Order: sequence, then structure tokens, then C-alpha cells
Amino acid sequence: MKVIQVHNRYRYFGGEDAAANALVSLLTRRGIDVRVVDRSSSDIGADLAKRIATGAGSIYSPRERRQMSRLLENERPDIVHAHNLYPLLTPSILLACRDASVPVVMTLHNFRLTCPIGVHFVKGEICERCVGGREYACVQQNCRGDLAESSLYALRSYVARKLGLFRKYVSCFIAPSEFIKCRLVDAGFDEQRFVVLPNFVSVPEEPVRPSAGKYVGFVGRFSAEKGVTHLLSAAREIATIPVALAGDYSSLHGVRDELSANTTLLGELQRQQISAFYRNARFLVVPSTCYEVCPMVVLEAMSHGLPVIASRLGGIPELIKDGETGILFESQNTADLADKIRTLWSQPELCDRMGATARETVRQRYSEDVCYEKLHSIYADHIRSSGGHRF
Repeated sequence: MKVIQVHNRYRYFGGEDAAANALVSLLTRRGIDVRVVDRSSSDIGADLAKRIATGAGSIYSPRERRQMSRLLENERPDIVHAHNLYPLLTPSILLACRDASVPVVMTLHNFRLTCPIGVHFVKGEICERCVGGREYACVQQNCRGDLAESSLYALRSYVARKLGLFRKYVSCFIAPSEFIKCRLVDAGFDEQRFVVLPNFVSVPEEPVRPSAGKYVGFVGRFSAEKGVTHLLSAAREIATIPVALAGDYSSLHGVRDELSANTTLLGELQRQQISAFYRNARFLVVPSTCYEVCPMVVLEAMSHGLPVIASRLGGIPELIKDGETGILFESQNTADLADKIRTLWSQPELCDRMGATARETVRQRYSEDVCYEKLHSIYADHIRSSGGHRF
């Protein structure tokens, strides 16, 4: 079987990029012939002319369509697996796949099909104003903080929706959670085109021992939708419990001014450093205030044997069984978060039991083996239905 994976990488590495990388690695190790087509938003840079040209080309890119057509002709893949297509690849590559009669499966890591900015979160709150063909709300709300940019995001979503680029030319939508599947079906997408397949992680050979953990941990972007400010506020209410945060905090202005004495900022960590970070934590906190689809950080922590305290929001409750593999709290409720941290920190033996259950849950439901079997079946079904046979 030959697969072409297409993905537009983000300016800053995150969960979607990690999931795309992991998939290529998994398929390659299982003997699948994988060709990678990727672009990176970091290549756009700060040059105004280049940004304007990229913005206009993010609606439709004849160049990317031509390049994809040539690649399909030369490589003759059985299937294309798409992830993020904006702003450089664009949905124009779907037309190339249609012309070549190559089926496309697409993993929905975000809400780009119903929200121009992809997160259903603006100005500190959940927002679904654009759902149902109301992309103009992105301009009204100035969701990108720049009217020109917000207008561009709204326009490209409008064009893709009106032309049916995703509805018509994606054979199968892979939803990493029931939550995002239901949201898109409610928005009018055909339920029969969806398959729920959560993200996966490898399971380390040696589990951690949470009861020996030295701090409460956080790993991720310091952006508003990740709820970092709520964790910092909660940290001030639990002054005797150490809290350590790993991630690039440069985008969150004045964050150092909000730190309590028990809080440490470690900056951005490399992959090996993150594993060490997990090994020294008692549990992880994921305080997101937006709809998460299937956050990799939750699965990574659980695979190491760490319990997770996380927001009862989006797809997170599908991953964490409250009271067994972690604890859920009400999103943006700082007092509730502080109380849950205080309660779990005071019970190290419970942390060990939850962590062991979490690790076994990952092994049974979110491991590489489980994902590969389901994904291979998805590929085979859509290759067969398109008239292909090389699998």
C-alpha cells in the first residue's frame, strides 16, 4: 500500500504536528510506503508582501494543485491522508485527488470546517457564531485581532463551504473524538462519512511512580484557550503545592508578574526533556477553556502512568474516566480546579492507582497497535470502494 500524507505544519509545533509525525512513523514501521507532502507556516515569515501573497493564495492555490497532480501521476498512491491544509496547501489539492481518482481520508484535528479560525473560541469564551454558514461573524467579532486577517479567514471558509470542497472530495472524515463528529454532523455533514479513531501514543516501557512526584505539571502552549491563566490563579490558592509549567510563555504577556512563589516556568522542552518532566510530576493539569478534540498531552501523560486533572469540555471526558484515570473539573472555574488539585495532591496512593489505570487504558484503547488495525481497515475500505487494489 502506498499513502501520501499531506499536512501544513504550524508556526509553532503542537499536538496536530505531533500526531501527523507519529502517524508517518507508525505507518513506515508497519511496512506502508509513505510519501510526505508538507508545508510550514513558519516559512511565511514577517515580510508583509509575502504575507499578503500567502493570504490571497490560501483560498485556492493553482500551484499546489499542479504540484499535487504531478505527484499523484508519478507516485500513483492508493490513498491520500490529509491533515491541516491551511494556509499553504489549501483545499485545491483535493481537486487534484478528485481528478486522479485517488480517495482522500482526512483527520479532523480542529474545527476548521465549522469555524474559520478552527477553535470555536474568541475573546475568552466558546463561540459558535459561524456555524451554519455565518462566516461573516468572524469579521464582526474580529476573531484574529486584525480585520484584514479575520476577513481572509472568513472568506476562505466561505469559499470552501460554498464549493463543497471538503464535503464532496473527502471520502472519509476521521474524527479523533465523538465530540467533533457530533458537532460536524449537527452542522450538516453526512454522518456516514465519519469514522471515530482517537489519536494514539506509544507506551513507555517503564511507568512513572506518581506518588514520588515533586510537582503538579502543565505542558503546552501558553495561549488563552489553553487555560494557563486559570492554572496560575489556582496555584495562588494552593501555595504549599509546587506547580511547574513547560512551554513557550513568550506569547502570554506579563505572565511572570502573575506567578506565585510555588510556581516555576521551565520554558519550552525537547521531547526527551518532556519525558523526564512527566517522571518528576505527581499528575498533569490540562485546564483548557476551548473545545479540545483529542489532546495528545492527555494521552502522553496517561501512557507514562500519570493521572490527569482536566477540563470537563470537548473531547476530554472521552479520554479521562472521572475518578478512575483522573479528575474532571468545570472549565474556567479556578476554585474548582484548586480544590481538585489540593484533593489529589493529598492522596499520593490514589495517584499511583489512577496512573496505573490510565496507563492500562492507553494500552487497550489508544496504543499504536489498536490505531494501526483500525486505520488500515479504513484505508482498505476506501481504496476498495474507489476501485483500487494495492493493499
